[in-house]
Amino acid sequence: MNMARKFNNREITGTVIINPNGQHMKANWFCVNCHAIGTRESHYPDCSSRESYAIPATGEVPKKNAPKKKWEIFKKQFVYSKPVGWWWHLDSSWWYKNKNKL
Repeated sequence: MNMARKFNNREITGTVIINPNGQHMKANWFCVNCHAIGTRESHYPDCSSRESYAIPATGEVPKKNAPKKKWEIFKKQFVYSKPVGWWWHLDSSWWYKNKNKL
């Protein structure tokens, strides 16, 4: 039986740990507007604002039709959090591109 992972606000720490088990070389690209995910930057055809960032490959993305609350928690956990640890894709992360604006 495959059950979907439960997301909750208690997991949001403001940082996301980059595992040194080979995941530091991998990333997925996530569009914060259309929620497209892929190993390269991708968007759904109706995406009006193409804003993609690298997220750690260990981030579990909710289903496309998940409630808005789940998407907001996911974004706070993986997209808007500071990556901790050495990561090949750090300069493509939301945190890196926006850290001077915070």
